[in-house]
Amino acid sequence: MSTEREQDGVVCLTGDVHEDDVRRDDVAAVPESEISLSERLAEIARGYDIELTLFVEGRVCVRRPQRVADLAATPGVEIGGHTYSSFMPRWVHRPFRLMFGTEYGPARYQRHDIDRTLDVLESTTGTQVLSWRTHAYDSNCATRKALNRTSVEVISDRVTPPTDIGPVRNAGLVELPVNTLRDDGYLRVSTRSDDLVNGDWFDDRMYDPDEWLSKVCEQTESIVELGGVATIQAHPIYMYAADGFEVFEGLCQWLADRDIETRCCHTIHDHL
Repeated sequence: MSTEREQDGVVCLTGDVHEDDVRRDDVAAVPESEISLSERLAEIARGYDIELTLFVEGRVCVRRPQRVADLAATPGVEIGGHTYSSFMPRWVHRPFRLMFGTEYGPARYQRHDIDRTLDVLESTTGTQVLSWRTHAYDSNCATRKALNRTSVEVISDRVTPPTDIGPVRNAGLVELPVNTLRDDGYLRVSTRSDDLVNGDWFDDRMYDPDEWLSKVCEQTESIVELGGVATIQAHPIYMYAADGFEVFEGLCQWLADRDIETRCCHTIHDHL
C-alpha cells in the first residue's frame, strides 16, 4: 500500500551500460558501442538539467577507460557498479543458478567480483562508487553482505509495482526499487517480439515507445505526488534502438516541463 510522505517526490533516472557481447538478439545490430550510446544519453539529459545514474560494467573501464572517465566527469552523471562482466561467459554463470539460485554465484565469488568491479571503476573515474545494480537484478542476501564491506550505500535491484514508492533501509543498504515500467522486457525495439517479455509484476506484452513513455510518465507522476522516489530504467541501448532516443528525449522533456526534481541514486537518503 502507498504511504504518502511529507517531502516532495523525486525521480532517479537510471540506465545500465555493458560491453557489447552482452547484447540480446533484438539489439545485436545496433552500430554503436554502449559507451558511445551512454555519452549521447547523458548529453540529452544534461540539456534538460536532469541528473542520471549509469550502472557500468567493470570490463567497460578496462577496454574504454578514457570514455568512462569522460562520462563520469559529465555534470549530473553518477557512475554506479554493475558487476565486472555481466555474467559473461554464460557457460560459467548458468550453472550457478542451479547451484546457488542466482547466476551471480556463491558468496565468495560475489565478493571477489564486487571488489574487482569497484576497484576498476574507482581507479578509472577517480571517485568512490556509492550505488550498485546487479546485472539482471540477480542479487541475493550474499550480494548485500558483500556490498556492506564497501563504499556502496544504495542498491537498486528490486523490481516492484508503482505502489511501492520506496526507498527503504535493508541489511545496511538503502534499497531503491525500480518501480516504474522497465524498458528491458517491455519496450518494443527493432524486431523484439512479445515472447521476449519478462512478465514480472506488469503486463505480459510489449509497449511501443509512445505507449511506454505514457505509462512511465503516469506511474512517475503518481509516485511523485505521494512524495516517493520514482526510479526509471532507461538503458542507453534500448533508448537508441527503440527510436533513436526520441522516447528518451520525450521523457526528459516531460520531467523538465513539470519541474520534477531528479537525483542521482546515492543522494536519496532523505527520502527513507
